[in-house]
Amino acid sequence: MLRIENLAEAVDALAAQTAHRARAAYWDQVLHLLQRLESAQLAERINRVKDRIPWLVARPTAEPPGARYPAPPSPRDYVAVATDGSHMAPDRHSPVRFLVLNIGKARIRYGAHPRAFLSSAGTFLYREEDLSLRDDKGNVYPIEGAVLGIVMALEELRALVQEADEEKIPVMALRDGSLIFWPLQSEETPLQDTLLPQITRALRQFHDMGVPVASYISYPGARDVVNSVRVWLCGSCVRRGTCEGCEECTAAEAELCTWLRPMRDRELFAAYLNPGERSAIFESSSALQTRYRDPWGMDHRIQFFYLHTGKEIARVEAPIWVMQNPRYRDRIHGLLVDQCRRGGGYPPVLQEAHEQAVITVEDRRMVETLVEQALAREGIAYVRSRKDWSKRVRGV
Repeated sequence: MLRIENLAEAVDALAAQTAHRARAAYWDQVLHLLQRLESAQLAERINRVKDRIPWLVARPTAEPPGARYPAPPSPRDYVAVATDGSHMAPDRHSPVRFLVLNIGKARIRYGAHPRAFLSSAGTFLYREEDLSLRDDKGNVYPIEGAVLGIVMALEELRALVQEADEEKIPVMALRDGSLIFWPLQSEETPLQDTLLPQITRALRQFHDMGVPVASYISYPGARDVVNSVRVWLCGSCVRRGTCEGCEECTAAEAELCTWLRPMRDRELFAAYLNPGERSAIFESSSALQTRYRDPWGMDHRIQFFYLHTGKEIARVEAPIWVMQNPRYRDRIHGLLVDQCRRGGGYPPVLQEAHEQAVITVEDRRMVETLVEQALAREGIAYVRSRKDWSKRVRGV
């Protein structure tokens, strides 16, 4: 049982910290700084200290870092497609190992002939070769934990390609979450070599179909742009992790840098963007980005901007060939604003894909029952671990 009284002091400290961050004087300084930043100068400052920065920064593109862009008009007739996924992971308390993947798909047409196609596709995997990945060197990786998340995201991307290929009028393909497959950074190089070409091959298919693909991150937790502003203030403080006693910046700069340290990008742009506006385009400094080329050499590095949906700040990611194509970029921007207007601040096509993907508690019980009955027909008892039994049957 949680003892609430033990948390009161820390909760008060959180409130005091939040009040300090809300001070208007600091906001005026940082917003003024953002407005006058120049891309070339910021890029040069980042490059000078990039090998010594312990966290991600947002690399500027040709657009000024402090630029703001209003929503372009969106076409009356368009199609939004989205996919989402969920799974039942292999259970170590079960006598048999199996994996269930469920991909939710939504294809919604707006305009003169509105209609919606909602569906899901479930897969039951049980063979040993289906429950693991094998790289080119013969290493075997069980599909669990981070690897399961990567496989799930890749299946979502493949399904999104299929959905986008069904329509001929302006299409926007959207997935929930990042297009940068972050868990891959922590995996061994042979596994990266196996999966990254599959990811970039899917992105290439969108390019060849002429369909801009993007990902949408609601209430993002990234600090990339804030970190870049801190690097601009003083790279030395950033490298050392503290502004105390810094000889390279003024006391005012050190104070502002300290104030910025816990801030998220969404907080910064919530104070900067108006509803419907997007920020400048930035690029992640993730090392994984250097490998986002498909087998034919095409560049698929992921860039991003922040969007004021009218209700929150969202992070929108897309391959470089989308972001640097004005027609694709404006389509993504305009249609997302339209989607968020229709969905109360969140794209309804993503909401519908999620609803199709959900595996409910009842679904999970049904799958277990099917497995248990199938084993019983073969004369095998479905006996789970005693630890699992103890969780299901409480005792004193």
